Amino acid sequence: FTLGSGHHFQLVSQLELRFELAWTIVRPSGLSDDDGTGDYRSKVGYSFAETNTTTRDDLAAFIVDELEADEYLRAGVAVVSM
Repeated sequence: FTLGSGHHFQLVSQLELRFELAWTIVRPSGLSDDDGTGDYRSKVGYSFAETNTTTRDDLAAFIVDELEADEYLRAGVAVVSM
């Protein structure tokens, strides 16, 4: 689902008060159905200035990698294809 950043904060705050959750908010840029590049960049924040496209393949790869690494627990992460 899509909510404004203020709503994300409120929702996450309420969930944290009720449960001990391990969460990550993933913020891809403009999603593309093109083939994945196999290479993506990620950082805490909302976007990258250099590019504004994330392939669905690369987004899926990021999600799998993050589930295994827990690098961005309790953070919002921008993801773009390279």
